[in-house]
Amino acid sequence: MLLFTDPSSENLAVPSAHLLLVEDSSINQLIIKTMLHKGGHSVDIADCGMAAIKAVSATRYDLIFMDVSMPDMTGMEATRRIRQLGGAEATVPIIAITAHAFEDYNATCLAAGMNGFITKPVGKKDLLALVAQWCGSATPGVSAQSTITVEPVVGSIELLNEKVLQQFTDDYSMVGVPQLLQLSMTELLKRSDKIKCAVDQRDLTALGFEAHTLKSGVALLGAWPLHTLAVDMEASSHDNKMAATLLLAEQLLPCLEATVAALALRINKEIA
Repeated sequence: MLLFTDPSSENLAVPSAHLLLVEDSSINQLIIKTMLHKGGHSVDIADCGMAAIKAVSATRYDLIFMDVSMPDMTGMEATRRIRQLGGAEATVPIIAITAHAFEDYNATCLAAGMNGFITKPVGKKDLLALVAQWCGSATPGVSAQSTITVEPVVGSIELLNEKVLQQFTDDYSMVGVPQLLQLSMTELLKRSDKIKCAVDQRDLTALGFEAHTLKSGVALLGAWPLHTLAVDMEASSHDNKMAATLLLAEQLLPCLEATVAALALRINKEIA
């Protein structure tokens, strides 16, 4: 879901903008940066909240896309600290990027000093519409909403949905699909190791964080079985249900490994 303030923003002529993307996932960095580049914009990357604060202190940006969940601090906290810098930094537009889609999330973002939010998986049309809104010539006006959805195939047991993968390739004009899939494999294996460690330590907070990080990236690949387990595991951890969360982790790990194997097969298909 995309929240922005002018429903006519898609029709704006937008000059090249200098943007900051604050995102700790290497997969999301590549995807979002590529989409913004396709729109003619330059993008700097910050992989955590503190890096974002340092970047904003040193460079003037037209717009900041801020991930909400990061290892060192939340996107809300990073936004508050950026606003406290004063000067141009106090007014630079900041848009939250989140895997949450709660109805009252806009109020939470505004309270932290943000100007709106967009939910993962991020769509190119909505992403560029936000840049048009905040970096074009229009003045923000009455609030409006636009939504995008990516729905799983009902009853599908595919580890990777081919239609979603093809749409992803077509939508984002990603010529380096094997590179993206290889990066996805690396990221999934990293998440697997962290989840195994959290299971051993019975760390409910870490399990919830890893599930949250996992779910948005795999949705882009159409990995619906893995996405569903990640969503359930995150919800269970938030409800402080240790036994249920550990059980879901035990189910998720073999699904994750199978998804990695499916990605490997897809890469071989792409380069064949």
